[in-house]
Order: sequence, then structure tokens, then C-alpha cells
Amino acid sequence: EPLAAAPRSSPPRPSPRAMGRRAAAARVSLAALVACCVVVPASAARRAGGICHSSPGEDCETRRTEKSSVRRPRGTKRQRAATEVAATASSVGVGSEGTPEHRHFFQDAELRPISPWHDLPMSASEDHAAVFWMVTELPKAASMPYVVATAERMNPLAPVLDVTSGEMREYAWSAWFNHGFLPQTWEDAFELDPLLRMRGDDGPLDVVDIGARQFRRGELVRVKVLGSIAFLNQGFCDWKIIVAAVDDLLAAQLNDVDEVEAFEPQLIVTIEEWFRRNEHFATREVSDPVNQEKTLNIVKWSHERWKRLRRGELDQYSLWLGDGMKPRARESLLSDARAEGSAP
Repeated sequence: EPLAAAPRSSPPRPSPRAMGRRAAAARVSLAALVACCVVVPASAARRAGGICHSSPGEDCETRRTEKSSVRRPRGTKRQRAATEVAATASSVGVGSEGTPEHRHFFQDAELRPISPWHDLPMSASEDHAAVFWMVTELPKAASMPYVVATAERMNPLAPVLDVTSGEMREYAWSAWFNHGFLPQTWEDAFELDPLLRMRGDDGPLDVVDIGARQFRRGELVRVKVLGSIAFLNQGFCDWKIIVAAVDDLLAAQLNDVDEVEAFEPQLIVTIEEWFRRNEHFATREVSDPVNQEKTLNIVKWSHERWKRLRRGELDQYSLWLGDGMKPRARESLLSDARAEGSAP
């Protein structure tokens, strides 16, 4: 007779400890299989945090090298945004040109109004500490001066008016250089600067470009600082930062004010003479030329004073700093100083 089939019974269920040992053995076997197919150097695995996403035949070291060759944009988001604003900003004339009411207002890429003094960045390079943005007020060969209106809303460029007649001023000698200012700087009229121990003229730092190209009024230009001079008057100073546009040949050839004097011995003297004749500086003394390093310290100091001014830590009196910033009562102090002849 055929043997009777043995009754079927379910196999014994392994204990949880046995199941854990089997899972561990499976993981080891899988790791060994991967090691046979893909070469993963230990150093690369450590640098990659123990994880390799390479394909068969490609180790982590090769993949990491290729990935590191891609340059990422440098700087913070705020710095990149500020650079984008400066690169896309433009100026537009409002009013009849040649009249005292004419203004140059500034706008961003979205045609929103901006202040050239407060909204445009000062630094124009993350790699070079001596490269800044310059806002052009007086183009080369022009004779009608414009300045940033620090007391007007949005700080447009406005024509300079004669104190007595109220008419637009016109220089007897046209400028042979481009003249403008550095955004986000302020020469404090009540604080001594760290170099000459004198007070400023209550405006942004003035810039003199000695390059070959003629700028447009309201144009934003990346410039390289070479040095500076200062006109002195009864405890106050008016800084003139000497620069060259970064795309000019002089910017590649010159790095300091000493090199400027060696390149053109009379250049600094002609700058001084032009301001004496056109800006009524005949009675003012002129400082010795200041080198690039010390000039950059003045720029940095003026930028710090501007930041404190914008934060409301310093008195503002008649300056326009934004719609939400109201001036404080310091006008009387400046008026008294001017009456005594100790203020510009």
C-alpha cells in the first residue's frame, strides 16, 4: 500500500532575534556585491558623507572632481540683488532741460523710482576692494553742473543754481574729466574723519574720473579708486576721490596716486586748478595726494557713517533718507556754524 502522506504543518516561525541576524547578513551580502561592481575609494566616500551616486565604472572621486569644476555665483543674495539693480538702473530727465526745474530721476529695471544715493550699491566687485559704482553728475566737456539733491525726495540730479541770482550756474572752463559721486557714502559735517581729523561737506563722496571716455549725465560706471585729494576750509574738508573706469586703459596701468603722478606729472595739479577756478576754492588749501590704501579707508568710513545715518543713529536734519525717515532738529546747529563761518 502506498505510504500515507504525512500531515502538513507550518514551519516554525523564527524569533525576532533570528530575523534581525538574517537582515544584517543580507545587508553585508549586498554591500559586498556593490563593492565588486563599483570602485569607491574610501577617501572619496568619506568626503561624500559615505554616499556614492556614481554609475558603474565611475568612481566618486571622478564625479566629485567634475562637480567641483562648476563655478557657483559668489556673494550673498543681497549683494547679487544690489549688483543687479546697479546694472539695470537708468536715469530719465524730467522737465525742460536748461531750466532750474530740470531733474534726472533714477529707476530700476521694473521702472520703479529709486534713489541714486541710497538704493544703488557702493561696491561694484566682490573680488576687488577698490572697484565701486560711480554716478555721473558732470560729464567730460560739459559746463552746466548738476549735483545729487540730498534734500529732495528720491534724490534726483538737480542743476546747481547761483546763490544770488537763482539762475543755473555755468562753468567758465568745461570739465576735462567726468565728475560724480559714490552711492551709499556720507561726509558727516559733525564728525571728524579718521585721516585729516576734519568734518565733511554733508554729502556723498565726490569722484573725479581721469579716463578717456566721456560719460553721460546720470550714467552708472564701474570705477577703480587710485587715490584722492581734499580741499580744506576752516576745519572742513571736501574729498575728491580720483578714479579710472575699469574698462579704461589707465585702470589696468595704474594702481595708486603715485603712479598717476609718474604717468602724468601735472594731472593732479590741473584737477586742483580746475576746482579753484570753477568752484570758488581759491582761498582753500589742498591736502597732499592720498594713496589708494588710505583713500579706501576714507571710503569705508564714509560708508559706515551713511549706514548709521540710514539706521537713524545719527541726526539727519534736512537730508532725504526715505519716505519713512523724518529729519531731526539739527538744522539750527548747522545754521549757527555757518553763521560763525565754521561750516561749509
